[in-house]
Amino acid sequence: MFRIAIIEDEEACREQLRGFIDRFFKENGGEAEVTAFTNGIDFVSDYRPVYDIVLMDIEMPHLNGMEAARKMRRKDPDVCLIFVTNLAQYALEGYSVSAADFIVKPVEYFTFAAKLQKAINRAQQTQKQYIMVPVEAETRRLFVRDIRYIEVRGHFLTFHLIGEDLTVRGNLGKIENELQKKGHFFRIFKSYLVNLVHVTGINQNFALSGEDELLISRSRKQEFLRVMGEYLGNYRI
Repeated sequence: MFRIAIIEDEEACREQLRGFIDRFFKENGGEAEVTAFTNGIDFVSDYRPVYDIVLMDIEMPHLNGMEAARKMRRKDPDVCLIFVTNLAQYALEGYSVSAADFIVKPVEYFTFAAKLQKAINRAQQTQKQYIMVPVEAETRRLFVRDIRYIEVRGHFLTFHLIGEDLTVRGNLGKIENELQKKGHFFRIFKSYLVNLVHVTGINQNFALSGEDELLISRSRKQEFLRVMGEYLGNYRI
């Protein structure tokens, strides 16, 4: 599932882009969740980094697309941004907000489809680097590299991240299955899922992650030592 945002003040162009996206996924398979905004202010006012691809018009009233993109980038440096515009002179300025591409109006489907495919290819690589976690009324993107370990207590999971801890309702088994496809994780105890990237040592029956000592289950210690040894041999210099 790809999450795509359209920011376009002209209704006809907005609906054309939505139709092109629907056609693309019908022809090529897959699914997309499309959210449309009629102006840049609404898009950035409560922006959360939940989108894989952003299609942004530049010439809009009140807040143009370039300024909206700058505000978006402060919260989301990774989303794939494509400007859809008749203002080709902004192409060079687009580099300042890390625009992946430009589509010049009037938009033609086959050109759009080719550029959307490139954006999807890029988004697929980015998707491998994060998981989406529901936090109260919103959804948050957590990058795998920032997860030191996850601790479960009852129905709640605490993500111990670089620089902060985040507690949410969730199922550790489900998260474990997802993370093992995206990184190097091991369940050292029923309560702890550790990211091998952040394991700094093993002290008897404890794994060290930063300043935290995490108990290793007796039944899982030998397997953990084996997996950790393979990881150190294959992925660390």
